[in-house]
Amino acid sequence: MAETKFEEIQRKSARGIKWQGMAEIFMRLLQFMVTIVLARLLMPKDFGLISVALIFTQLAFAVFDLGFSAALVQKKEVQEKHLSTTFVVNIFSAVVFTLLVFSLSSAIASYFGYRQLKSILRLMTLIFFFYAFSSVPRVLLMRTLRFKRLSSLQALSTVVYGTVGIALAWSGWGVWSIVFASLCEQLVLTLLLNIFSFWRIKWKFDREAFKELAGFGGRVLGTRVSAYFNNNIPNFVIGKWLGAQQLGYFSIAYQLTEFPVQRISKNILKVMFPAFSKLQDSAEEYNQLLLKVVYYMALLVFPIFIGLILIAPFFVHIFYGARWQAAIVPIQLLSLMGLLRSYWVINSLVFLSKGRPAVELKINIFYAFLTVPVLIYAIRVDLNTVVMAVVAIMFVFYQVGLYKALQMVRLSYHRFFKALIVPAFATALFVLFQQFVLLPQTGGLQPVWQLILTIGSSAVLYIVTVVLLDRSIIVKLKGLMRS
Repeated sequence: MAETKFEEIQRKSARGIKWQGMAEIFMRLLQFMVTIVLARLLMPKDFGLISVALIFTQLAFAVFDLGFSAALVQKKEVQEKHLSTTFVVNIFSAVVFTLLVFSLSSAIASYFGYRQLKSILRLMTLIFFFYAFSSVPRVLLMRTLRFKRLSSLQALSTVVYGTVGIALAWSGWGVWSIVFASLCEQLVLTLLLNIFSFWRIKWKFDREAFKELAGFGGRVLGTRVSAYFNNNIPNFVIGKWLGAQQLGYFSIAYQLTEFPVQRISKNILKVMFPAFSKLQDSAEEYNQLLLKVVYYMALLVFPIFIGLILIAPFFVHIFYGARWQAAIVPIQLLSLMGLLRSYWVINSLVFLSKGRPAVELKINIFYAFLTVPVLIYAIRVDLNTVVMAVVAIMFVFYQVGLYKALQMVRLSYHRFFKALIVPAFATALFVLFQQFVLLPQTGGLQPVWQLILTIGSSAVLYIVTVVLLDRSIIVKLKGLMRS
């Protein structure tokens, strides 16, 4: 019997999540190990400098393609004129933002008081051109749900980043080891995407295609810009008023808690956005698939973020060393924010696939207006107070986003939270076990043994609890692996 459109989309989406997931596990572990090595070889100030540079390069990425890439994915029918127009727009953006960075780099370096920042910013403009040449090939692989190929190419480029970064840091290149590693990673990824997407570059701009993509893309652009400011306001405030070292602590904490957001949640968005866009007119099938995503995401991110709160003291002591102890509390607090940011991805998935990115844009604008005065007040205290303020604001606005997303798809809170019961209960159980059974018995052990026992016992207890509460999970996972 021929499969229905919904079954085909589920099958291809499951395959995409499987391959993207395996690649992300590999990249996650590799990037974690690379970060550990770099943290041992470099100083907190080096990470602070890179964080300041990323404030400005990430702004360029937020507005780079005017939201056209998302428009290409969401659009039901795409022609060659749409692809070539998007490519021309990207090249134009690369030139514009390179000129802007070169003209403003001296002022930025002077404002933050870091002379090296000028050279770092200028060199990192090469990434703009790498992105311009890789954007359309990436979109084509996403539209056709060829995530096995896409994830393999991303994994290979991550190996390049780790190899170059560690080699240069070991040779004494300092902050430049991260800069050149990032450039090499993007160069390799750009070359591979162009080779294996089988799309040939066409320098042709079509005015009508531009108009078609600009409507949806413009609203996505606004959302990206506002989200960029929301994500980087803490970096700007900490870097200016608390200094590069405090920003280095925040940066390490943020990177650690952001890995699952980027490597799990946002990749689920990347895989599922094309699938949900195809189902945008089928309400019940859309909601069925949405609840499955909610459930499986919770199975992954609940134990990761809550577990990170538990192991942060041992983890930092073992892997980062004594000079990074000030990052422990920020890691624990930002783990809560990471959980919220992971589930904000669900809201984004709804807004984008339903063609309503303007809703997310409005929420992000209100978020920014609240964040600025709160952080200006919190910065008078210390780094931990700033982080607590960031988490509190994120919690409030996540609730607003969730309300709007569920309202848009006519899904009740009851059905949404019902999908979270099993992972939430299993996570709560291993937290109680760790706090009231394991910790009192292992408090005198070395940190490495505390870390091993905490992770091992929590993982076993979590898996057993999930299997007992959802007896079909093994069958579901086997089906996923065979897809």
